Amino acid sequence: MAIHHTLSPDSWASLTPAQIATLCLLCSGCTVAYLWARQQQSSGCSRHAHGFTAHHEHHRSTNNTAASWLLDPEKVRLLYHQLHNMEDNPEILPTAHEALLAALDLAVDAAKVLPAKDSILALPKYSATDLTAWIERRDDDIMEEFEAYTKRRRSGQPRELLPTKDHAITWLRAQTPLRFVDGAWLGHLSRVDSLWTHQQVVRQLWQITSEELGDGDISKHHARIYAQLLETTAPDMPAAHSAEFMDRRHGTTDDSVWRAALPQLLISLFHKDLMPEMLGFNLHFEGITLGMLQAATEMTELGLDATYFMLHVSIDNAASGHTAMALDAVVLYLEQVRENDGEGAMEQAWRRVQAGYLLSEGAWVRRIASQTKSSADLEQAVGDIFLSKAKSGCKLHCRSQSKIGKSTVVEWLDPSQLDTEDRGANLVQALARSRYWVTPGNSDKSRFMKELLWGGRMFGAFTEGECNVVREWINGLAPLPVVSYASFTGHDHTRRNALATNDAGSFGPMLPSRDAIDRLRQQILQDSSATLIPSPELSQTGVNGFHFPVEVAAVEKVKTLPVLWFTHFRLLEGFLAIPSKNGDALGGLILRILRAQYGFDELQYSVTGNVKIGSDDHSSASEASFFDMGMQILAYHGVPASVGSLEELLSLYPAGELPKVMMQLATAPNACKAVLLGMAAAFVPLRRAVAASSILEDAMRPLLARMADFEEEQLAECLRIVGKEHQSATAEFWKGFQFARTHLTDALSKEE
Repeated sequence: MAIHHTLSPDSWASLTPAQIATLCLLCSGCTVAYLWARQQQSSGCSRHAHGFTAHHEHHRSTNNTAASWLLDPEKVRLLYHQLHNMEDNPEILPTAHEALLAALDLAVDAAKVLPAKDSILALPKYSATDLTAWIERRDDDIMEEFEAYTKRRRSGQPRELLPTKDHAITWLRAQTPLRFVDGAWLGHLSRVDSLWTHQQVVRQLWQITSEELGDGDISKHHARIYAQLLETTAPDMPAAHSAEFMDRRHGTTDDSVWRAALPQLLISLFHKDLMPEMLGFNLHFEGITLGMLQAATEMTELGLDATYFMLHVSIDNAASGHTAMALDAVVLYLEQVRENDGEGAMEQAWRRVQAGYLLSEGAWVRRIASQTKSSADLEQAVGDIFLSKAKSGCKLHCRSQSKIGKSTVVEWLDPSQLDTEDRGANLVQALARSRYWVTPGNSDKSRFMKELLWGGRMFGAFTEGECNVVREWINGLAPLPVVSYASFTGHDHTRRNALATNDAGSFGPMLPSRDAIDRLRQQILQDSSATLIPSPELSQTGVNGFHFPVEVAAVEKVKTLPVLWFTHFRLLEGFLAIPSKNGDALGGLILRILRAQYGFDELQYSVTGNVKIGSDDHSSASEASFFDMGMQILAYHGVPASVGSLEELLSLYPAGELPKVMMQLATAPNACKAVLLGMAAAFVPLRRAVAASSILEDAMRPLLARMADFEEEQLAECLRIVGKEHQSATAEFWKGFQFARTHLTDALSKEE
């Protein structure tokens, strides 16, 4: 039975253009049609007295689902939040991988329209000499621009980036999503796994991320410095990892900033598969920029703390700073690829480095912003056309039972619901998901366009000019390219299929579910064997609560020592991944421990000592790291030299429950903080035993002994800090310690 719904002429005033359009298209007796469709969900729409205004972003749709995360500003914010809280959102990893590949597609495609001389694509073939010269020219050009800027300012011209203090504060707020992830693009590189194939490259990159995080001195932690700046200019700004941070009311309203920040959280997650892209990203991001130079100048003029910007000006230099280190890493990596796999493989790797550089360079972000503006303008023009047609209507009798989404037209247009909040926006979104009327990017195949032309039911209702506007709008919905990166680099995307089946362990950090982590943590905390809590007041002598006997003969005999050695270094890795979570005293201590493990110059400093920033010497590593020592342990125990990964080592030499538990808990450093620190403390005696054994070369033994003493000191301070943070943390620390001690002792006591 048909339902009759009548609207008086006055009722038109209460309808949005989208609702008017729906009536015209789907209700009987209609001669004028209107369709406003968009691929992504909008943030809302409104009609004003002067015409039609849409408050949303619109882009060409893609046939890649993950690309929608990049095109929809609210989804970008959500993914940003989820990546800050991976241990609570482990299921996001496949989507994150797809989003990264989609961003690489967009980056490569956007670069094709840039002048060749301004793009890294001006170097189609790799040459270390040519690349070095190109980087130098890039930096020279920026300095020339800055000199021109300085001359303008000296001649009396006004500030160009930050006209007033109010403008500066607004800009600082808007920049926050990007500045709070400073260092994150290398954050997941501190995985033991990454050292097996490119140890020297990783160590070079690792020093960069260490310096981004202050080298253990939290007063030099970049994201923390920016947060301290906001304490005086925007004290209400929440932490980047909080859900509240996604709220636009804090002034983080620039969607381009959020898009630019997202790859920083994505790129190092997949360093095993995308190492060249990460190197290229780093090469661009560590370059000096005109904006940074201007900000340092104008912030100072406005009486604002410019430390954050001055710090980047000083360390991002091509002579000896991060730019030089980034360039060295690229050259070293490509030369290794050439040596191991040949010229063709090196050229492919070079194209992938270029793709990563373009991802950081950001033309794709600017292109999306430009298309957003032009698309919104075009949509407004189309909306105004249809609105003018609809206003000429009179009584309309709607008998249609057609559905838009889950509701019929009658239900959508129920007068009692028309004023409901977001009703119009929801209708538009439902209509946007229908492809009955419009084929995105192809007006010739669109049913709606055919109805406007000769032979169509609405022929004559639109002028030729109006038809051309509608045609341009439909054609503007063409899909963005989704294969540019693959076709440019020739990189195999088979990993994409594996991630689609959630086989994520091979492509990034293994991410067990949060429920699994919580169960495992509770099992450790409820272990009745870990009831004794030693005094937290530890001495400097090695005879303290971290001490238990580990026989030298055992470490020399047990074949599972290599597995235990490499896997226990994963315990603290995850603490470096998210800058907003490691800018406190505990984060500084953990970074000092990791620096010592990587063989940097940390061993000479005490808990209260100063920490030297190494940007003036990017070869300041000591002779050996834990990885170098691990290689000697492998050789001593007869592990074949062909073993080339931690996964392969684990498969050949299973070592009971402990390695698996450590690697799983390490993926949740926030939830398992105290337990992980306790487990790390349990390995101090093991290191002393290895240092006293005949396993290592003579020069390495005293170094490892000093490393063990240093880590014991730092971990004791970590225990004091977490104990002050939470009353239960001290007990959790010792539960983790006892669990690792029990399983370690058991593993070392087994007969081979």
